[in-house]
Amino acid sequence: MKCSAESSARPLEHTPILLFLGLVGINLLWAGNPVMTKFILRDFAPIQAAWLRIAVSVLVLAPIVLVRHRPKLTHASRFPWAEAVIAGAIVYFVTPIVVTVGLDRSLAVHNSFITGLEPVITIVLAWLVLHERMRASRWLVLGVAFSGFMLLSGMANTWLGLVASGHLLGNLLLLAGMVGESMFSIMGGRLVQRARPGVILLTCLLTGSVLLTAYLITTDAWPDFRNFSWSSAIGLAWAGPVTTVACYYFWLASLRVIPVNAAAFSLFVQPLVGAAMGYVLLTERMDAIQIAGAGLILLALALHVYLITHPYRRAAFARSSGTGPSRN
Repeated sequence: MKCSAESSARPLEHTPILLFLGLVGINLLWAGNPVMTKFILRDFAPIQAAWLRIAVSVLVLAPIVLVRHRPKLTHASRFPWAEAVIAGAIVYFVTPIVVTVGLDRSLAVHNSFITGLEPVITIVLAWLVLHERMRASRWLVLGVAFSGFMLLSGMANTWLGLVASGHLLGNLLLLAGMVGESMFSIMGGRLVQRARPGVILLTCLLTGSVLLTAYLITTDAWPDFRNFSWSSAIGLAWAGPVTTVACYYFWLASLRVIPVNAAAFSLFVQPLVGAAMGYVLLTERMDAIQIAGAGLILLALALHVYLITHPYRRAAFARSSGTGPSRN
């Protein structure tokens, strides 16, 4: 019996690290979104591209949810519909519009920097809203990662440009958009403790799709599908089924096991991969400061993995429930 108990407990010990490595993997996929989205933007406006991505995701996910969770849908009265609809409206309706307007009023360098702030915003919101505990070691790792991001982005000495009068409004809108993106993790972290990840994701996507449809119709911005091309199809195949349906499903499912602040550290992978892709594919040079920044991000990720795998830290990644361990 003892051997049996030890063998059954062993996989649970490795679950956090395996999930975090999986989250790193989906961030590698998300890092390709800017390139693949350009394929869609060749034929459609940004807000139309956002609607197409969400609509295609609904068409892909809906049959899967209906087949897999149909018996459980009979208990629809127990599903947290209000919270899921609000989350969908924020993430898949308000955020795309705010970001689209912000992009028109900001600089590309500022957009890249503000977008890279998502993990910091998510971790801080998880601390403030979800009351997830942040030990000194976690704050230290966050500081190392953020310092690396500042150096890698090249904004360490020019951050005052973010508040330049000509682009302040656009930058604030982009920042608000990143808060909206982070709310998916914050609200999703609560919802997955009460409902299936697939049903939650479908409800959010369907809400955003309906609201964006109404917005495009009322603003006379309905896309002209005659512009649809093979490049659009390739971009949508990546942005819809792959990086929205599959990746966001895995993200939500992971939040059932590890805290939001632990998962959010994996988001630092994206600026790292973006810089690497620019160096390899576009032959963009990286100076010594940017290389040092990349090294700090890698160090922070290694420290984070250590905190997950260290025997004295494993319990910190278990969510609090009743008399169970507190969320770290």
